[in-house]
Amino acid sequence: MLDEQQIAEKANDLEKGDQSGLSNGDTQAEPRSEGDAPITTKRPNYDEEEFPEGGLRAWTVVFGCSLVMAFSFGYLNAFGVFQSYYAETYLRGYTQSDIAWIGALQYFFIFGMGLFAGRAFDLGFFKPLMAFAILLATFSQMMLSLCTSYYQIILAQGVGVGIAMGLSFNLAVTVPTHWFKRKRATALGVSAAGSSIGGVIFPVMLTKLFKEIGFPWTMRMIGFGYLLLVGAAWFMMDTRLPPLASVKEGGWRKVKWFDPSAFRNPAYSMFVAGNLIVFFGLYTPFVYMDLFTESYHIPASGYWISILNAASTFGRVIPGILGDKFGRFNTLLPHMILATIFLFLFPLFTNLSLILFALAFGYASGCFVSIIAPCAVQLGSIDTVGTRTGMMLSIMSIGGLLGTPISGFILGEAQPYRWWPTAGYSGGMCCVGTALCIAARQYAVKGKLKAHF
Repeated sequence: MLDEQQIAEKANDLEKGDQSGLSNGDTQAEPRSEGDAPITTKRPNYDEEEFPEGGLRAWTVVFGCSLVMAFSFGYLNAFGVFQSYYAETYLRGYTQSDIAWIGALQYFFIFGMGLFAGRAFDLGFFKPLMAFAILLATFSQMMLSLCTSYYQIILAQGVGVGIAMGLSFNLAVTVPTHWFKRKRATALGVSAAGSSIGGVIFPVMLTKLFKEIGFPWTMRMIGFGYLLLVGAAWFMMDTRLPPLASVKEGGWRKVKWFDPSAFRNPAYSMFVAGNLIVFFGLYTPFVYMDLFTESYHIPASGYWISILNAASTFGRVIPGILGDKFGRFNTLLPHMILATIFLFLFPLFTNLSLILFALAFGYASGCFVSIIAPCAVQLGSIDTVGTRTGMMLSIMSIGGLLGTPISGFILGEAQPYRWWPTAGYSGGMCCVGTALCIAARQYAVKGKLKAHF
């Protein structure tokens, strides 16, 4: 990797707008062929613009994003509680794989909406789209409180809540990039910590409230909470850079919702493919943790998901700080390797030693959520960050949709569940995906192991 002096010299020879606006020694992968040309844009280059890098307004935006994360990804990370509850109540006659499709649809939409939300963000529709997401989430939660059958829950929770969370999550992931450049990974890590905090609170709250006030009123309370807290976040968050000029020049008809030119960079292509494959296996413990603890009669069943998410709080924040200092890819990859190892070993922890798994895997998997967006930002220009990140998340959503139902199918319909084959599948997918991400990093830095990237 080039040192800072070489970067400065190199910048004089390159056309402005072709670099990704990185700092601390980070540069975009240099083209290795004509097809590898950096991603360009028609909008003025904002990579050279000064970013606030902090201050009350910028950190208020981050705090608003953390509230959104808590009620989107944090709420979704509590689906393991729903999985067990539905199996014992409304959906008693359905298999684990059948029930897992509800959460899988949410995983699909929370990332799949990135393609739409990312481009809409670039075009300046952040505020109205976030308002729509808030109203849709509130309405869907109220409808969920009335549901008792499989298809009703699929529509209300899987589709309605899923789309709303997808819109709000993708917008919250992107907006801090308008306020931070040098400290971008730190800011995104702090905002992503909201998802871990939500993932700690929601499982405990759901477990307790299901018993005390029942399913319908629990869902209504969450709906009202979403309207109040995410509604407050709407006032805190805002964009800073002007939207793409294409809206003024011709409107939505001229908008490219999918930009194939981004895939001319092999590093970006391998990184997206790697993340897609990782997603097939990464979330198996989050969905089936309650079932695992019940199967082995491990105490405190219902609270292990909260422990898992509590550990991921540190995995959101600490790697973000390390990423700004040592390189985002350099920070992400060791954490992905650690998560893969513990996925393979998941069935070993059949007693209170499960706390070791929950802490280690929770921390490592938390890094994945907070760092992938800053890594994607390194592979292109800042003014197309919404589209590029959105495309990546949308492609990853396929893994979110299919991964946990496949795990449920491998587990089987009843005791004894096949935990070792399931761990082999989940760990194997993460192993292959991690290898592709390593290849992406090595291509971008031309094989230099010690590069700051």
